[in-house]
Amino acid sequence: SSPIAVEFPVEGLYGCRLEIVRDAPGEPLGPRPGESPDSWIGIDETPPEISRLEVEPVPGGTAGEFRIDYACDDPLALPDRVRLAYSPHASGPWATIASEQPAVGSYRWQPHRTLPGRVFVRVEMPDAAGNIGDRVTD
Repeated sequence: SSPIAVEFPVEGLYGCRLEIVRDAPGEPLGPRPGESPDSWIGIDETPPEISRLEVEPVPGGTAGEFRIDYACDDPLALPDRVRLAYSPHASGPWATIASEQPAVGSYRWQPHRTLPGRVFVRVEMPDAAGNIGDRVTD
């Protein structure tokens, strides 16, 4: 375990620098203006926000075809990592409709004929910190 205890007050990106200072009286010197941090530490415990999830029949499309419109946002979003899924139960388990989708998009889905007459659709997105934001249709 580290002999150095560090606490960060809020989420954010912090620049860190470790300096060995001689044991002398007086205030230790801090970083000088213009000096770069030795490393960066990012604190993120907030999952991505799913601001939109709409599922509607495609007008003039194939019978039973749906359009899934969605929008996800996160400062640490990973590109093309959105997953669309469905389940006959609001709590899952979830079967994948499509994966590796962009953070904002529209997807045309033709469900298999063996699905129940009503299913729930879920959109989920991870961020670089490992948080997962999700939203399920009503």
